[in-house]
Amino acid sequence: MPQNVAGLVAALGGRQAAADRLDRFLTELNAGPNRPFMWAGNEPDFGVPWLYNYIGQPWKTQETVNRVRSELFGPRPDGEPGNDDLGAQSSWYVWAALGLFPSTPGTPILTVNTPLFDRAQLSIPGGKTIRISAPGASGRNGLKYINGLSVDARAIDQTFLPESFIRTGGDVTFSLSTIPNMVWGTAESAAPPSFGAAAPPSQQRS
Repeated sequence: MPQNVAGLVAALGGRQAAADRLDRFLTELNAGPNRPFMWAGNEPDFGVPWLYNYIGQPWKTQETVNRVRSELFGPRPDGEPGNDDLGAQSSWYVWAALGLFPSTPGTPILTVNTPLFDRAQLSIPGGKTIRISAPGASGRNGLKYINGLSVDARAIDQTFLPESFIRTGGDVTFSLSTIPNMVWGTAESAAPPSFGAAAPPSQQRS
């Protein structure tokens, strides 16, 4: 239920209980249809790594996305974890490499992970541009953790971009580190929005 993750978390018993279940679920990354773990090759599980952004453990999103990118994708005959399905798997990788993910279908919400490139630029309608900067991200020894994030030179603690950003464009700058930052993005108010009555007031959207 990507539209109301906060409601799901409440039903599971809170953020720590949800994190414990998510940790177990991600013991395996591409378990297939008959085991109780993540199946990265199946579309319903595409957004799972970013769920940690909703429960105050964004460094685990960063770790998990990197694991999927590095372990399940590559320039080889089995270089995707499943059927590409008209570009579904490929588009997952593109988003993950950019450091952004459309977490809630039908909305402009983009949640974040560590990019794979130092710089990327996207042209969007209206002649506008999204510029992504993540110094130190690329290469074999690229930095894996987000230490801070700014949008148009303004530091933010949220693990998602302003909802207007996909329309207006601008600059996203990641500050990266070799070690996880267990403070940045951990507040309830830092979680991407949820749409439903069970969400905390700081996360509710009507």
